[in-house]
Amino acid sequence: MKKLLLSAVIASVSFFAYAQTNTFPASGDVGIGTTAPTSTLSVKGATADASANSLNVQNSSSAHLFTLRNDGEFSFGTKLTMDQNGYITSNGRLIIANAVSSTNVVLTVKGAATAQLNDLQEWQNGSGSVLDKVDKNGNVGIGTTTPQYPLDVYGTIHSKQVNVDLSGTPDYVFDKDYHLPTLAETETYINQNHHLAEIPSADEVAKNGLNLGEMNKLLLKKVEELTLYLIEKDKKEKEQDARINKLEDEIKNLVKKTGTSN
Repeated sequence: MKKLLLSAVIASVSFFAYAQTNTFPASGDVGIGTTAPTSTLSVKGATADASANSLNVQNSSSAHLFTLRNDGEFSFGTKLTMDQNGYITSNGRLIIANAVSSTNVVLTVKGAATAQLNDLQEWQNGSGSVLDKVDKNGNVGIGTTTPQYPLDVYGTIHSKQVNVDLSGTPDYVFDKDYHLPTLAETETYINQNHHLAEIPSADEVAKNGLNLGEMNKLLLKKVEELTLYLIEKDKKEKEQDARINKLEDEIKNLVKKTGTSN
């Protein structure tokens, strides 16, 4: 009898000690896994194992609906997971890393400081083919999965306005000491190279593409040079008209003096 009573006391003490890991007061904070909750609901993992679950919510089929691990990772079912580093993944694909909200900043996206960082984002069509991508170097590809520049577009761009930063324009063409090539010099260059001086050839454009900003500067320079050619040509035409008018007046006067006519 004494042994039975002693066993009952030990069992009661053990149960009481175990029950003290939780606290469910009628009012105040609730603690699960802790008797000293620090918030309305405090949940503390039962073990120090980082991979162990602190909180696990399941449906009637025992499928995981919501899981919080001791290391801070939580997941909604098997579709969406945020790990302890702040990386959000869906079906294994990175969505957002370390989202930070602060004054004047809506969202900051960062990646781990490692050369092994994967591409940040991909957009796919219904067949799973990747259409657009933001890679680990920060390059954005639209219509291409291998962007080589900060913005790489394979396709047509439609825009209401495009502003290009340029370092000066070729207004030096109008300086008095500027050497304006003669038309003969220009003709010789064209015959030898089959394109205008300073303008990229067709082969160069096909190989390297076209820098719109630099090309606009070069085209403006050629327009300015052409303007100078036209001004010079206009001056010569006016001089020729003046000489022709003078010769005509001299001929008329000569006819009157000699009394002859055509």
